[in-house]
Amino acid sequence: KNIYTEKTWIQSANLSHLIEYLTQAGIHIHYLEDVHTRIAWLDKFKGSLAAKFPNLYYQKIHRGQKESLDATAQKTAVILVTPDTELTPKLAMFSHLNLQASCDQITSRIDFCATDIIFNALPICHAFGLTCGTLLPLFSGVKLFLYPSPLSYRMIPEFIYDTNATILFSTDTFLAEYAKYAHSYDFYSIRYIFSGVEQLKPETQQLWMEQFGKKIFEGYGTTSTSALLSLNTPMHHKKGTVGRLLPGIQYRLESVPGISIGQKLIVSGPNMMLSDLKSPIMQEYDTGDIVTMDEERYITIHT
Repeated sequence: KNIYTEKTWIQSANLSHLIEYLTQAGIHIHYLEDVHTRIAWLDKFKGSLAAKFPNLYYQKIHRGQKESLDATAQKTAVILVTPDTELTPKLAMFSHLNLQASCDQITSRIDFCATDIIFNALPICHAFGLTCGTLLPLFSGVKLFLYPSPLSYRMIPEFIYDTNATILFSTDTFLAEYAKYAHSYDFYSIRYIFSGVEQLKPETQQLWMEQFGKKIFEGYGTTSTSALLSLNTPMHHKKGTVGRLLPGIQYRLESVPGISIGQKLIVSGPNMMLSDLKSPIMQEYDTGDIVTMDEERYITIHT
């Protein structure tokens, strides 16, 4: 019933005809450039109080509503389009519980603290940028710095330096490009770097270690699993793997005819999407990836 978008995006993408069609169909279009003009001083004052006393505010608003909150947690919170790398892109539906579970799984493995500053330049229309780079710090009470595009290869290292960021979520491609333009001291404040979405190349890992003295921790997941399934961490890390499965994720390995090394990974857990918009609720998710798992349960992806 309501769509929030940007005038600049509509103009640059030449989508005015689509906006006209949606408006005629009864859809309300809200432009983000106009939202701030509708926020009254009283709303800002209430918001500042809620930020300073979140527990009191939550109890006042939701006192006696536990059952309705439990029901709300199961409702669809976000719909994401899965990447074109999948054979058939889907509209993946995630509940509030799915997203919260994913954040909880990650925080159980990484020692975030109140003094951390997370730098995120990944687009939040994708699961990695939304869950890890945006919701995770907000839910954890960690300061977050958002940059609008990961393609500013020269600017981002400078912003990481200026913001004293301590944690960075990114991809192999972007990390390799940042290293080309960064000063050797730009990443001095970084504690942890987590890479996802694509395979971390050995040369990228080596470059960051030699040039900046920083180890990159590789993770693995898909859009349909709210971003992450497994993750290398400072405490548990094995080179050449994508780490161990996060807590609460069940799995099974299924043999594939014609493939001698590795088996297909099939998973389930609280972080799995509710369903595809056109499909029934999922019980298991077939990643389609061929993996091996060693005796310590570190996962290596083969295809």
